[in-house]
Amino acid sequence: MPGLAQQLFFEREGRSLDGPQTKPWPLLQRLVSEKRLASIDISLAEMLLKPYPDAGEEVASFLCYLSLATRQGHLCIQVADKLSPEPAALLQNYLEEDFATFIRKGAKLLPAPILEGPLRRNGERFYFERYWSAEQKCLQLFNTCLKAKPALEVNLEAIEHGVKSLLESGKLLPEQGEVIVKAMQNSVMLLCGGPGTGKTYTIGHLVRLFLESLPPEKRNSCTVALAAPTGKAAVHLQTSLQVNLKADTLHALLGVGSRKASDLSADLIIVDESSMIDITLMNALFTAIKPGARLILSGDRHQLAPVGSGSLFADLVQYVPSHTVELKTCLRTERASIAQFASAVQAGKTEELCNTQEDLICHPLIESLNLEEVVARFDPQHHSPEQLLKSFGAFRLLSPLRKGPHGVDELNRQCHALASKRHHSMVPIIITKTDRRLGLFNGEVGLMDQDQAYFPDTEWVRRISSLLLPPYEYAYCLSVYKSQGSEFDEVWIVLPEGSQYFGREVLYTAVTRARRQVQIWSTPEVLAQTVERQAVRLSGICGS
Repeated sequence: MPGLAQQLFFEREGRSLDGPQTKPWPLLQRLVSEKRLASIDISLAEMLLKPYPDAGEEVASFLCYLSLATRQGHLCIQVADKLSPEPAALLQNYLEEDFATFIRKGAKLLPAPILEGPLRRNGERFYFERYWSAEQKCLQLFNTCLKAKPALEVNLEAIEHGVKSLLESGKLLPEQGEVIVKAMQNSVMLLCGGPGTGKTYTIGHLVRLFLESLPPEKRNSCTVALAAPTGKAAVHLQTSLQVNLKADTLHALLGVGSRKASDLSADLIIVDESSMIDITLMNALFTAIKPGARLILSGDRHQLAPVGSGSLFADLVQYVPSHTVELKTCLRTERASIAQFASAVQAGKTEELCNTQEDLICHPLIESLNLEEVVARFDPQHHSPEQLLKSFGAFRLLSPLRKGPHGVDELNRQCHALASKRHHSMVPIIITKTDRRLGLFNGEVGLMDQDQAYFPDTEWVRRISSLLLPPYEYAYCLSVYKSQGSEFDEVWIVLPEGSQYFGREVLYTAVTRARRQVQIWSTPEVLAQTVERQAVRLSGICGS
């Protein structure tokens, strides 16, 4: 899929994204024929080199490599003794010593005018101008927020006293208390931690102590904004905090997609699931914040990177360690072994994978996955919609792939076929487009029969006519990415061939969705390769 930079270039030129290639570049044409590169990569190189007919395949290879890397979510590439990201990883373990040589040579032969317009160079790093500008803007805006003094003064002594009382009563851990104090002392704080470490619980106490520390007149005028990248995550944040505040999607809060972006007047802004925020949305957030507002970004830096470009939350955590607190204590004893397994995945320790514990089961052959058992969990016989929603919310089948025999689409198709044979009247669905009129968000899951759809709410079940639903898909199986922000008692994870290219982050994200039990269907080779590889996105923010 073309990246934003590629789209912009071709829109300016008025050319097709997949126009014919005429240059005699045999290596690149071979890579395209073997589906290691896309025709968009060569078309982009052709367009940029049109004024330079003497430029050889080495320069074209460099441009294709940059195009490929940005389509994979990297903000830049690094051309040194060792290329970053590695071409072999981007080209699916294709042996490309000649390609790497071409890239290095092409970087040296790149026509100078190209580096003054469509591309930018910073030392050994090369960018498309669009991503260079976005990264520079991000750093400038973030540093402005960092340096700003909080405009709304709080009674820090009262807050420290409140934290001390919570510590003495055992309601807070010292690391959680540090979060609250640091957030009140600074304009920006980054809160990291895996599931079960109490991030949302800590934020709840933080909001309460923040408001209580203000004098009545300021408390009445003070505003707190809660947001998350997706509607599902926003609903989860609002429900988990147990405060009388409404959470919204970050897009809605910022007015993204509307005629005019919104400026945030909030004095305290809390954004959950920040690992899902790409560079474009992060810049929109930093732009909208009023001077002196307090900003708290909360998330798990080890989860999957955003669908868009960059991995901003992970980068910023490394960029400002003095403004970061990471919660490391797992507070849920029922998931201790799962947390231990997730830590092993995060550390790349393949020798510690899949022990014989009852709550962590690995199946050696992916073909042994029993979809009949998956479908049986949605049998509506003798169960009310409320009971089925509870059962549905306790279990999820996950796959990192969209296509292929063990991808989300095919697994959902097979499950629905089995459910039809069983004459199930109820099917699980996931909303794919937000409808604010109905109060349904992209990523929200529920159940649907012929007449109505049912969605869980805080105290009751929402019933909506099936005819009124926005676009949706079946949800017997979810992608790992769409499962972010959710938790289930039991998680089944399918890791087919191809999963390893997502790196250990995909397995870590999937495993940490589970509260009590994880089952994994894979092969030892794919499982080991997935954990061995770390899918780090390159940027210049923290020298990653």
